[in-house]
Amino acid sequence: MKIASYNINGINGRLANLLRWLKEADPDIVCLQELKCEQHKFPERQLKDAGYHAVWQGQKSWNGVAILSKTEIKELRNDLPGEDDEFTHSRYIEAFTYGLVIGCIYLPNGNPWPGPKFDYKLRWFQRLTEHGQDLVNRDLPVILIGDYNVMPTELDTYKPEKYVNNALFRPETRAAYAALVDQGWTDAIRHLHPTDRIYTFWDYLRNAYGRDAGLRLDHFLLNKNIAGKLKSAVVDKHVRGWEGSSDHAPVWIGLADSKPKKMMKTKSFLDDTKDSQTVQVDGCPLTFNHLSKLYWPEDGITKRDMFNYYDQVAEYMVPYLKDRPMSLHRFPNGIHGPAFYQKDVKDKAPDCMSTMPHTTSDGVEKEYLVAKNKASLLWMASLGCIEINPWFSRVTSPDNPDFCVIDLDPDKQHFDQVIEAAQKVREILDAIDVPCYPKTSGSTGMHIYIPLAAKYTYDQSQMFAKIIVTLVHKQIPEYTSLERMVKNRNGKMYLDFLQNRPDATIAGVYSLRPKPGATVSMPLTWDEVKPGLTMHDFTIHNSIARLKETGDLFKGVLGEGIDLAATIQKAQGIF
Repeated sequence: MKIASYNINGINGRLANLLRWLKEADPDIVCLQELKCEQHKFPERQLKDAGYHAVWQGQKSWNGVAILSKTEIKELRNDLPGEDDEFTHSRYIEAFTYGLVIGCIYLPNGNPWPGPKFDYKLRWFQRLTEHGQDLVNRDLPVILIGDYNVMPTELDTYKPEKYVNNALFRPETRAAYAALVDQGWTDAIRHLHPTDRIYTFWDYLRNAYGRDAGLRLDHFLLNKNIAGKLKSAVVDKHVRGWEGSSDHAPVWIGLADSKPKKMMKTKSFLDDTKDSQTVQVDGCPLTFNHLSKLYWPEDGITKRDMFNYYDQVAEYMVPYLKDRPMSLHRFPNGIHGPAFYQKDVKDKAPDCMSTMPHTTSDGVEKEYLVAKNKASLLWMASLGCIEINPWFSRVTSPDNPDFCVIDLDPDKQHFDQVIEAAQKVREILDAIDVPCYPKTSGSTGMHIYIPLAAKYTYDQSQMFAKIIVTLVHKQIPEYTSLERMVKNRNGKMYLDFLQNRPDATIAGVYSLRPKPGATVSMPLTWDEVKPGLTMHDFTIHNSIARLKETGDLFKGVLGEGIDLAATIQKAQGIF
């Protein structure tokens, strides 16, 4: 995947050059700065003809920023947070596309120093840094891209002594950039080229381009959720030599994904013109209200988008819900609103829904919803159930789970350590000829399923899971724990075997999660369980397309169960 930045220095005057470069370089996402055009004069049609969707914030004569994408793009904001009038200049725009949050930046120049323009630059930088602190800790991939008008180090200018009193190289400016990076961002070019002199800007004067008298002003800052995928960082220097060129050259980074994860083209079973409506699903009249309500506000994802996802994923998901009691985890106001669990649906479920009376472990009689079909799934979604939580067992065999689950629950570990732990589980199970099926949790960890075919009790399933995680813990004790109490884990990853008990639930396969980015709990092949995998590889936007390519990778979970006695005997002989 290729993501680019280009200070175009007047988009309409250099549109031919921009279109020529887009055709040549074929980037997936482009951040543009210095549009120098009013909002209504942005060349949207020409860029659409070139294959790009766009969001932009224009300004007459000066400034202006835009983000282009080959797939759908949703604007998140068109300025930095805050209410100061001086920050109304068109210098920042933020959008969501390809499962990424992209911030496009045109930071003030600040010259001459000292003076009010330099003071404004530092104030603007401080506002960016404050917003950066929020973005860097988001639980989704974020990249801040653009013309920062700062040379961070002496490597970033052909003649450092010339720029001692230049606002782009002043110690205050460089310190502001360093403080931003120190929040946890990765400077893409400097990360991949730590000692190279790489320039992105050459002045029009004194044959600067011909002499390679350049500056590095254009930067990509990646948060930890995407930095691991960084593979290349390149300046298309030759474009600066084209007739009528900008004084900046396009810069781009390459990410590890060979195939970009495009946003879902929404196929709606609902009437797009109505915010509330009743629809027949499997013969059941279901009412869907407040369809335009934002459920993932940072990502621009609505309640309608959630319904459409569950409508499309139902053919893959329902087999893992059918005949299972459900625990309803409701988020009526989206991922940031109050949430609560509901297990008793007595007198609340429509007549077309199935239920099961069940006495909980604390002796309370409740009427559980029993999933049967797509209507069951969509009714849960209509209640605000972002995530779907089925029992491990079915109503026909409530005391006998269909699978055993090992839940890898990290604390502050890097996800690559979760991957290492998962592979340890696999190695042990492979050694005793036990099939196992991994999926992302959609939150922070991984779930590994072992088919049991309802042949054993929950106690037997839990005992087997404990044997496996104990063996794993012995191999990697430095960052794993078997302690149930969080305070006793000392920040280590919990190898959870206790989920294997009656009434317990975890997010089901293909379930959305109430996390930024609208991640999905996605089955994986074991070849995919390797360093570089992230939770945000699978979201509401790309999961349906993936399923159409891979099919249901989880089928074996509902297949023939293991012979537990023979398996334990084999383990005793090996370990």
